[in-house]
Amino acid sequence: MMTSASNQKGQTLIFVILIMTIALAIGISISNRTVSTVKRTTNVDSSSRTLAAAEAGIESVLTRTVTDLNSSISGSATDCTSAYTTTYPATSGSADITTKASISIKRYGCLTTSAPNNKYVYDVEQDNVLELKFDHGASLIPNNINLNITWKYPNAATASSLYLMEISGSNMNNLEVFRKGYRAGSQANNFELVLNPSSTGFNYQTRTHPRVLRILSLYSPSTVTVTNNTAGVTLPYQGFEITSTGILGDSTLTGLGSKDLVRRSVVVKRSLPYLPAIFNFALYSQNGSLSK
Repeated sequence: MMTSASNQKGQTLIFVILIMTIALAIGISISNRTVSTVKRTTNVDSSSRTLAAAEAGIESVLTRTVTDLNSSISGSATDCTSAYTTTYPATSGSADITTKASISIKRYGCLTTSAPNNKYVYDVEQDNVLELKFDHGASLIPNNINLNITWKYPNAATASSLYLMEISGSNMNNLEVFRKGYRAGSQANNFELVLNPSSTGFNYQTRTHPRVLRILSLYSPSTVTVTNNTAGVTLPYQGFEITSTGILGDSTLTGLGSKDLVRRSVVVKRSLPYLPAIFNFALYSQNGSLSK
């Protein structure tokens, strides 16, 4: 049977349409993959730029002195609610799209007697020290401070012990040193026995005019929780919490607003400067006077 010319033309048209459909599908697939790759690359680049801006903001704050940071924040040494905000860099670039860091700085570690701000939790590595400073407020704390101290350790088979050293006194030329050890589960090495270190812990009363309390973790890392039980006394801050948010946005805006594209945040805690753990053993005097 002979195929008519019209039938041949119809078959050719169908074949051409089929080829065009396949080519179009392949082209759309390649285009989608290309667009997806470009979008992924753009997101990675934007994320890297904003993270770099956030880290640069953190580094700009870490170069400043403790006195400078504290004076930038309103409120006293016992105020951990006020914050100081700034941007880095301080001036915008000339490009249409700019990356900046929005920075917030506040104090941390102010211990009141009202929950939840009456607790201070700190992770202390083995043979490292947690130092609490009490003497950088407007005036010395005149009396004793009643604290409750609990601690946890990651391995039940290796219980940690806490070794405390307190320096106190109203006169810097004649300070007092007090040392005491607390051990979980057993009363060895002249340490005081603590039956439930993670729940009830132990109560500790400082000397008069406390200045520094150093808590050393022995035998294992410890998560130390210090609770202030002294009515009417708020302990001063122990460092600064710095939150830096990198923002990729339109530099033609006044400030950083609704057209921001990407945000990445970095949070860092900067403690007050303190001496290493070896300082606890550098003072060979027993409990008692430490004359200057």
